[in-house]
Amino acid sequence: PFIIGTLPETNETLVNTEGKGIDLPQVINGRFEKRGDSDVYRISLKRGQTLVAAMVAHRYLGSPIDSSLQIADERGFVLREIDDTCGLDPRIIYKAPRDGVFRIRTFAFPAKPSSSISFTGGEDHVYRLTLTTGPFIDHALPLGMDGTLSEMRVSLHGWNLPDATREVIVRKDESSPSVFAFHENYANFVELAPFEGPSFRADQVKQDALTPPMTVTGRIAQRDEVHRFRFRASKGTTVRFAATSHAIGLALDPVLKVEDGKGKVLIEKDDNSRDTRDAGLDFKPPADGEYVVSIRDLHGRGGFRHVYRLTALPLQPDFQLSVDKESFVIDGQKGGEIAVKVDRLNGIKDDITIQIEGLPEHVKAEPVVSKSTGSTAKAVKLKVTSDGKAWSGPVHLVGRVKQGRSGIATFDTVVPGRKHHSVWFTIKAKGK
Repeated sequence: PFIIGTLPETNETLVNTEGKGIDLPQVINGRFEKRGDSDVYRISLKRGQTLVAAMVAHRYLGSPIDSSLQIADERGFVLREIDDTCGLDPRIIYKAPRDGVFRIRTFAFPAKPSSSISFTGGEDHVYRLTLTTGPFIDHALPLGMDGTLSEMRVSLHGWNLPDATREVIVRKDESSPSVFAFHENYANFVELAPFEGPSFRADQVKQDALTPPMTVTGRIAQRDEVHRFRFRASKGTTVRFAATSHAIGLALDPVLKVEDGKGKVLIEKDDNSRDTRDAGLDFKPPADGEYVVSIRDLHGRGGFRHVYRLTALPLQPDFQLSVDKESFVIDGQKGGEIAVKVDRLNGIKDDITIQIEGLPEHVKAEPVVSKSTGSTAKAVKLKVTSDGKAWSGPVHLVGRVKQGRSGIATFDTVVPGRKHHSVWFTIKAKGK
């Protein structure tokens, strides 16, 4: 992973931690070199300044660490310590009570717990630590990109944000599965989930019943607050609800509940699994009509970071494609084969035509068809041939059904839970 930022960048090895300190704002690229390693950075703050110290390691870089951050006074007395804020990556927000020199200390434990309780380190134990008293984004409203629009306006929420730039325009990029909200004068970005239907803010949803597909972003601001949304559904269909907060680095522990028009609870769900606090459920309406879906925090908490994204999708026959690696080398003389795994979802019976897009003219790969039964139902192989000229570049492995539904094969990256869809092809020249 490679992150492009807006602040000055430096390496840990170039920072004099015991001398004059570092100037803010700054992004420090560091590594815990070996077991027992910890890093300390010396900074100066003015009274009333709000410092944001934000670690990016496990979440976007795939670093195998569960890191901690401390802010201490000049004598080393710890003023605040944070472990997990955005997944395993910590973030400290600290308003300086006085002018002075402070120390930022960081260390890490293994992301996968082991029998040894000690600070971890290694070649791949890398991190990016942002230190700033300037604008820093925590989240955007809404958190989903409206699938009916090519661009939309979102409001940014965080710390030290000027009023004049709290709203930005985000735009779809067809070449990327992600949409980012950012401002050139801010320290960071936030990621929005692309969505096929309309996207709303909870405080702007009208009293009319909503119709899936839809996504709603809201904030549980007060204790014991509950958000309720009316929606229409038909018997014989299934609506899949997903409440996301923890997975995108926010604080809500959501509980979902669906009731009928008389307030009878039809289904309620908390955590999806042992590994996440986010909730999801599949709702099968007993009859055509209007229902209510509600969301709350499991422990009745609320606050600035108790933000969620609630999606509702009618379950339809679908498919997903995947490959087991990010790059392939093809012999320019003998050719080669690319194996593509096919996951058929929600009872899809259609033939899926799979082909490679983005190849130059001298490289050929005939489309193949995955049938609902037989040897091609779960996997296919694409045969690639060439006239022997060398070539290298990104391609997409695309599947389509007759109704126009399409999907791009993805592969797992080093970042947990993150997939990528551009596969790298290298065609070796004859005799090479």
